[in-house]
Order: sequence, then structure tokens, then C-alpha cells
Amino acid sequence: MEHIRNLENNRNLVSFFMNNFYTSEESSLTNLFSTTFRFSVDNGPQMDFCKYAKRKDNIQEHIQIEFDQPKTDDDINFTASFELVVPRVNRPVLCCEGFMRLLVVGNLIERVDVIYDLPGKGNLSILEAIKKIEKLSDSIKFV
Repeated sequence: MEHIRNLENNRNLVSFFMNNFYTSEESSLTNLFSTTFRFSVDNGPQMDFCKYAKRKDNIQEHIQIEFDQPKTDDDINFTASFELVVPRVNRPVLCCEGFMRLLVVGNLIERVDVIYDLPGKGNLSILEAIKKIEKLSDSIKFV
């Protein structure tokens, strides 16, 4: 019975994270992750929770993301497809698709990998737009 409860907890954990991936306050997410949590985009540099949270905060108001239901065969490794949209003023909206891989260990999220379809090719413009958003957010200082 305990095993079944853990499996349900893992599914609920992943669903909660995906529903709050870029929209939630950092404080509501901190208890979801292991102390060794790692986040990466297109197999790029790995980020710890603090770097992930900063990235999330920088771009959360500039993108829209919709996830499909997460899938798993073992309730440890999860995948979910997504569609990401970057609305832009006086320019065409950018859209791309991809998937997210999540690893859950000990009822905590250990790793999240975001993989865009056709990285560096079909989604180059959306990746460039996200990088510009991150740079702009880093350069703005609020007093």
C-alpha cells in the first residue's frame, strides 16, 4: 500500500510542477526539489534550483506554455510534450514544441530536462527570443 501511495505522490508532484513550471512563486516550488536538483535546456549547461528559479522569474511573464499529460512507465521517469508560445509586439508570435523529461527520486524532483524539437534549427528564433528576454531581464534593475 505504501508503494502505491508513493507512486500517486510522484504523479501528483510532477503534475503540480508542470502546472506551476513558469508561473508560480519560487517559495511554492522549493519543497518539490532535491538538494542536488539539476535543470537543463537542450542539453545545455545544468542549473541548480537557484539558477532555474532566476530563469523562471525572468521569462515567466513573456511566454505561455501548455503541457500534455505526463507519461511514465515506472513512476520515476516522466515525460510530457509541450507547446511554447512567445507573444511579441508588432511581430509574429513564435511557437515551438518539445518535451520535458523529469526524474523523481525519494518523492522529490531530481532532474528536469527541456528538449525543443529540432534544437538549433526549426526553433532557433524562439531560443534567440528567450535568450533576449533573459538578457533584458538581467539588465533591468528595480529600485
